[in-house]
Amino acid sequence: MISNFSLIFTLIGVITAPLSFVSCEKDHWAVLVAGSNGFWNYRHQADVCHAYQILRKNGMPEENIIVFAYDDIANNPQNIFPGQIFNKPDGKDVYEGCKIDYKGDDVILDNFVNVLKGDHEKMKGLGNGKVLNSTKDSKVFVYFTDHGATGILGFPQKYLYADDLISNLTYMHKQNMYSELVFYVEACESGSMFQGLLDPALNIYVMTASNAEESSWGTYCYPDDLKDGKHLGTCLGDLFSVNWMEDTDANDILKESLLTQFETVKNKTDQSHVMQYGELKFVDEPIGYFQGNFDPKTIKAILKEKDQNSPIDEIFRDVKIGHKEHKNKQGFWDSFVRSVKEFVFTQQPIYDYKVMNKGSYKSEQDQDDLKYRSSINSRDIKLHYLYTRIFLDNYESPIYQLDLNQELNNRMRVDYVFEHFKNRVNQDPQNKNDIIVPRQSVLPRNFDCLRQLVEAYEGQCGHQMDEYEMQYVRYFVQACEKTEMTEENKSQKIHELREKIIDTCKISF
Repeated sequence: MISNFSLIFTLIGVITAPLSFVSCEKDHWAVLVAGSNGFWNYRHQADVCHAYQILRKNGMPEENIIVFAYDDIANNPQNIFPGQIFNKPDGKDVYEGCKIDYKGDDVILDNFVNVLKGDHEKMKGLGNGKVLNSTKDSKVFVYFTDHGATGILGFPQKYLYADDLISNLTYMHKQNMYSELVFYVEACESGSMFQGLLDPALNIYVMTASNAEESSWGTYCYPDDLKDGKHLGTCLGDLFSVNWMEDTDANDILKESLLTQFETVKNKTDQSHVMQYGELKFVDEPIGYFQGNFDPKTIKAILKEKDQNSPIDEIFRDVKIGHKEHKNKQGFWDSFVRSVKEFVFTQQPIYDYKVMNKGSYKSEQDQDDLKYRSSINSRDIKLHYLYTRIFLDNYESPIYQLDLNQELNNRMRVDYVFEHFKNRVNQDPQNKNDIIVPRQSVLPRNFDCLRQLVEAYEGQCGHQMDEYEMQYVRYFVQACEKTEMTEENKSQKIHELREKIIDTCKISF
């Protein structure tokens, strides 16, 4: 008979040892994606490298984690801490040890899809060729952070549409590539990728940064973008993302459940509505199943061998936390316009930034307040970034001033294009009522039409949409969903909508 002391010692070893030993079958996998580039998008790669550090710390083998990141941030000339990336003020370097499998031009949609499908052949010669080698017994975690729009997730070159995403996930299910899959998505309108589309029978649980009709938010932005008293000049993280990762960092991954994490993150992400979709039957499982290498079968076997009852049944918590009332914080763009008007008429400084003293935000409430006060609507982060660079350089950088002017001009042109498109559609005598209503949200279902309108816009206007333009994808969705179409006239109707876009771009650009 083994002594109680020996049993306690054994259990402590199980719980505190590196979790890689717990799962002998290596059935825990992860795909992490930062789909953007550019120093103003610093936060996306910071998020992904932080997520990577979490998975490795919690025992997931390096070979089971696949990372997409452009890798243009750590050694960017604008980075005042070369070779380092930070995901929070005065935080640890998350870039050190962050193994990126697909960099630069390899960060594209097709490669992401082929990795998810486990297609070794198509990934030969790209990056290090890693793909998901998961099985029907695997628990898979996918984390995506980038820009988004209604029914779309951003990638360089071309987008991931919601119907294609669901199709690829369905393929994985049919190929027995997982037992359970958890998908966290940081993007604007990210709820539109799953709402009414994701079948719970796929056994996939999704948590998104926002619902189907609102923006997500960056955080730890200027003036709170500090490391050792120096401003990095960009947002260090995304509000939803840092909330789930800081929650994981602060809690026991064997006790914290998916549901508990959702409720906590929903409560702390007070600028958007964090949502969950898909199969909710396994949300009482620990986050360690997906954000680590925790395998309950092994622990139960050890406990059974010791003739003890498993404590696993007691580790789940169902914490009900009410969602904070949204504070309807004014967006940076609206605030910028208001402040410029004030400056013109009063000649007072546009902003009076006050930085919280280092060490004065030690409590959890202080940290939450810091994240709120330093948060910026994702649509406005590039504008905020350019203004910040000018502010930090004491207006001595003509390049940033020119970039800011160009950004403002581009926004005005984009606003004009889509206002003109809206009017042309609504004034069409074939339409009895207004088709496009600016503040209305409609879920995409006619993806063939949506693709053609996006392609027409980008083909005629000459560039891929940026994060500001992507908010107007909802106009395309409304045009596709509310225009009366039949199988007989569908092609003609889509053609007419395409022509309206093309004519508008010709006038405006």
